[in-house]
Amino acid sequence: AAAAAPDVAEARAVVAEAAKASANKAFGSKNFDDALALYTTAVELGGANAHLYLSNRSACLQALGRWARAADDARRVVALKPDFAKGHLHLARALARLGR
Repeated sequence: AAAAAPDVAEARAVVAEAAKASANKAFGSKNFDDALALYTTAVELGGANAHLYLSNRSACLQALGRWARAADDARRVVALKPDFAKGHLHLARALARLGR
């Protein structure tokens, strides 16, 4: 059973990356609701790129005007990867819109 764990993690990572790629296309076409659902799938699958999925979902939430949720995701990005500048950028933008 222990040998299967890396395969499962690898499969989850592949699916998460595919969800992110589809979400990026939807976001680029301004299909923000579709992008949000796909980024959420990637976030739920997690993995080494979780900060990227959260960052992208934060940007999507901002595009939808959901500033509090965008700030929550950005906080998670900063917690996961403090040196990832976009997390701080998304957090600052969302907090500014919330008047904080």
